[in-house]
Amino acid sequence: MEEVAKRNRNPFIIALVAALLVFVVLPVTVVCLSFVGRVSTEAVIPDSFTVFFRIPDTVRFADRLLAHESLPDLLADQSLSAFAPAVASIRDSGITGNALARLLGKGNLEGAVLENGRIIAAYDLGFVSPLMSLAPFFADRIPVKNLYFVQSGGLSRFEYRSPGGKVWYITPRRNLLIFTNDESLAEVAQNAELAREDAGVPEDIGTPVATDSLDAPAVAQGENAANAIEYPGKLSRRLGSSSYDIGFLVSSRDALDALAKTDETIGSIVGKLDVADELALTVRIQPKKIDVTLRTRISSKLPELNAILAKESVQPRLSGALPGSAQYTTLITGISSEKMVSALKAVSPQSIVDSIDRADKTASSVLGMGFDELIYSWAGDELAVFGLEGRPRPVFALKVADEKKRKAVFDAAIATLAVTEDSSFVIDGVRIPRLKLPDFLSGLLGLFKVSVPSPYYLVENGWIYLSESPENLLATVGAIKKGETLEKNETWKTLSASSPPRESLTLFYSLDRAIPFFLKGRGSVSHALQLYRQGLACLSVDSGDVVITLSVIPGSGGGLMPLPGYPVDLGGRAGTYVLALPYSASHAARLVTVVDGTRVLSVDFATLERYAFDSASPVWCVPSSGLDPEKPEEASLWVVTDRGDTSLVTGNLEVTKGFPVSTSESLSASPLPDSGRVFLPLADGTLRAIDSSGSVAQVTTPFTDPLKSPPSASEASARRYFAAYPKSFSGMLWLMDGAWSLLPGWPVSVSGIAFGSPVLCPSARGMELAFLTQSGEMTLRDEAGRIAQGFPVRLPGVFFFQPAYDGEFLWAVSSSGVLYKVALDGTVLSQQIPDFTAENGMVLASDVDGDGVPEIFVSGDGNALFGYTRAFALMDGFPLPIWGTPAIADVNGDGTVECAGVGLDNRLYCWQFRKKRSHR
Repeated sequence: MEEVAKRNRNPFIIALVAALLVFVVLPVTVVCLSFVGRVSTEAVIPDSFTVFFRIPDTVRFADRLLAHESLPDLLADQSLSAFAPAVASIRDSGITGNALARLLGKGNLEGAVLENGRIIAAYDLGFVSPLMSLAPFFADRIPVKNLYFVQSGGLSRFEYRSPGGKVWYITPRRNLLIFTNDESLAEVAQNAELAREDAGVPEDIGTPVATDSLDAPAVAQGENAANAIEYPGKLSRRLGSSSYDIGFLVSSRDALDALAKTDETIGSIVGKLDVADELALTVRIQPKKIDVTLRTRISSKLPELNAILAKESVQPRLSGALPGSAQYTTLITGISSEKMVSALKAVSPQSIVDSIDRADKTASSVLGMGFDELIYSWAGDELAVFGLEGRPRPVFALKVADEKKRKAVFDAAIATLAVTEDSSFVIDGVRIPRLKLPDFLSGLLGLFKVSVPSPYYLVENGWIYLSESPENLLATVGAIKKGETLEKNETWKTLSASSPPRESLTLFYSLDRAIPFFLKGRGSVSHALQLYRQGLACLSVDSGDVVITLSVIPGSGGGLMPLPGYPVDLGGRAGTYVLALPYSASHAARLVTVVDGTRVLSVDFATLERYAFDSASPVWCVPSSGLDPEKPEEASLWVVTDRGDTSLVTGNLEVTKGFPVSTSESLSASPLPDSGRVFLPLADGTLRAIDSSGSVAQVTTPFTDPLKSPPSASEASARRYFAAYPKSFSGMLWLMDGAWSLLPGWPVSVSGIAFGSPVLCPSARGMELAFLTQSGEMTLRDEAGRIAQGFPVRLPGVFFFQPAYDGEFLWAVSSSGVLYKVALDGTVLSQQIPDFTAENGMVLASDVDGDGVPEIFVSGDGNALFGYTRAFALMDGFPLPIWGTPAIADVNGDGTVECAGVGLDNRLYCWQFRKKRSHR
């Protein structure tokens, strides 16, 4: 017996049994216990709330969020910046890579936002939940600052007391960890569960019998009854499968009301819809992409609208009929022209309805055909409006269901002489006919926001394409014949991968050229989405069930960082330029622009405080060369009206003593600031000089024709120079000294019409003058008026503004978007800027990274500012969604350069170049 007992005390056997107990029996026991008395996360969430949210896998959500490339840009937004420290702390701690943290973080988190900003959430700890009963014994050993363990009666909890005074209550309960910022909610969550246990009530008492009907929610009563919704049933089930990273249930009416404010037409439609109370919104995060899906039920008492909502969306075919170079499109699939017009009439004001009916009746009387025969008889159920890369005029595409009928209708309309056709235009061997439409048909197209009063058209492969640009039609049809269609475009394929298989409406956009209506809002969501430059929004309808998907790709890269608080809503139509007034000694600064043409707005760079100067007529602003480096309250800006009324104002736009003064003459061009004075080019061909005391003097110039652009001023070898181009039939260039006296060898003639002011180019060779004609002839002359060796050079294209000089090269941009680099020996290099035209625009040079080599910035007709190195490399983060002339400077004197400009959405944007640059 003793020997047997010794064998039973064998150390190996004991160790094996202990190991089995520790590593097998205990874990299995814990796991089994975790299934006993489980409580649903929804059981602690009140039935009435404003927003319900769910994260199916917390670790997965954290991984994807931290890996998302645009996260720093999102956190720079003023409304989200409060979360930046917490995100940085999580990222720096490396907790998401900890094996234990990843094991504990696999559960789902569900919560709700209630009235008055109260929040409650519950996290399911899963199989490790039984271990939470040991939390009180280890509470004092948890090394988290400001975290305390509190026990009161039979209840216990943790409290996280932030330095700002806010308290979060963290309560372990069964398999849940409950979080809330309201003490009463924490107590109710615990006591309610205890009461249910005592009464033997099932755990889901807070969420009654599940139902799949989206009509089930009922409006709650109470303080915020208008926004609080009761959602009976399994809440998580309404969000669909758990493939998303975070999901929300919100009030459909609140979401639609916000959408209605972005567009008048959308607002009219929204007001005539009946929507289910809830809207399910889910978000899926990828490194360079975000997918958003919205689901709800919509119907309408209007039969015209319900005919569209009650149908089932069809498989789209339009992307195969559009060119791959399409940069933005609106696609409508499966809805006939007749149904669209009927729906438009149902939701539009009576004036538009009358216009449509009047056009229909006029067509019948003039052409002998109403819309039924003129359009509906041959048109299919797919249409699109799209724009091409680098081409400002859109193209309208309509599916042709009956080509024989279309041709017969066109022939009959042309035979009436009310519609005329010109087939004389031939480009690249292709004859492109042009229609002259009567006013009533042009007006009808205008209701769809399509302006083609005299469109060219082509019919190809069952589609008719119309545009005011024959080149656009040729490019469209040529691309389709080659198989270069939108469905093969890489950006389209990336974005459409998350789209529903059946669609009724599709919006493909690029913020470089167009801003969709749903991004024109002023809220945080709109601002966040505007950081993503390209997107695809799709709407699918199936018997009243509406699914909207939005896939977006981020814009700015590693070279730029948006500044907190920007963009700033300007409250009106933005001007074409932004000025920076830096006061480096005090690190203060102002950003100045003109709003609505007559209002000067000065924005404090740091605080965003605004100052305004209102004028009765259009104004120009130019910085004063007497800017005090320390005091924004000192004179720093000239404000000049087109009538010659001039004021010297402070950075806070207060008028200084002795101003305003008036020349009693209208200006012919914008003013030129120089050496403490401002020079006004007047319509009578003279110049006036106004100094800081308010004295006005007439400047004697050797030319008499009025200037259409201001003179240029520069300095070389301690000498001051002025140059001017009075745009006239004779076309002469004038180079003068600092006293406006003509230099020997000048003036010289210009070989053709040109725009803008001469470019003064100081270099080791002395002062030289560059000039570019509209036809592309660039000249460079020395101080004596002699043509420099290697010039003139001929640049292919049409040019509407003068080049920029970076100290070594001249940079010019053609209207078709070709960027030219011209050395002072006449050597030319070029590169096509993608998605770009420049009938209006500018080019400037500025060193933004402190290496002594300027970068080149170009804007044109669209909402895009491009930035290039001298080697034609596109800089990180470009293009930016702004237009016109930006302010590029170290605005606040902190050693880093900022870029401030206005966007098509009439907001002031500002970015900071990162100190460490890697674009070279």
